[in-house]
Amino acid sequence: MDIDQILSDIAKQREDSIRIFNGQVSMRRRDMEKDLAAHDAGGGRYGPAQGWRRSDILNALDALPKSLELKSVDIENLTTAISEVDLVINKYETTLSIRRRQTEFVDDYGAINDRKWRDEISRFVNSNPEVAALLARLEELMHRTGARIDWRGEVAKRISTRVIPAKAVTNVKPSDGIGFETACIAVLVASGWQAHPTPATGDQGVDILARRGTFYVAIQCKNLSSSVGNKAIQEVHAGAAFCGAEHAVVVSRSGYTRGANQLAQSLNVLNIDYAQLETLHDLLGEA
Repeated sequence: MDIDQILSDIAKQREDSIRIFNGQVSMRRRDMEKDLAAHDAGGGRYGPAQGWRRSDILNALDALPKSLELKSVDIENLTTAISEVDLVINKYETTLSIRRRQTEFVDDYGAINDRKWRDEISRFVNSNPEVAALLARLEELMHRTGARIDWRGEVAKRISTRVIPAKAVTNVKPSDGIGFETACIAVLVASGWQAHPTPATGDQGVDILARRGTFYVAIQCKNLSSSVGNKAIQEVHAGAAFCGAEHAVVVSRSGYTRGANQLAQSLNVLNIDYAQLETLHDLLGEA
């Protein structure tokens, strides 16, 4: 959200509100002055025959508002609230960047298809309680200022502008399991791990064994075009126990089903995206 642009929009909307209000009052005043003239001529909607006195119309004219009472814009609190929106976006930036990579793609005609990414932004904006609280604050700050800002739209634009797609696996096609395992090992080694693949047969659901410091990890790599389900979590959990690894991890490039995430949490299996693999050591430390 560009605060300068927003303040400019607010100022313009306030001017428009005042202009519209003044126009409506002027029109109402002209109509009432016509009614007064008609009353003096003995007719009209509010004539003597209808029980209206001249003083009644004059009082109604005097009662017309002289100006539109607008609350001033609290720029300091508005700027603070917008800054806090940025902090929330920063907090979830890793997850959002992964979801952007998973949902945005170039179609057969070379155009970027971002429909699912825009849906993902809407889901985040509409469901995150921190965003909801800030949206309520921003709406309250606009109350009676004569301006209306589509804050949900502004937050969505802010996310789309700031969040870039997460690191992708290059030169590895979906379903190329060996290629994906090799790419994962390369990231692990570059991040300070000793990592090696397990034998092609009898791996018990474990593709990579990795060690760094006190961490010994069994990893299953899933290079799919759809979300990973429960089976991978069950396999790596059992495989880690078989290999004597203290931690079980699944690495995917396509996300996980809700059931897979629930099962992983109950079995203490860590589900991560390929883009998070280089921070595996920190993720295990937080687990």
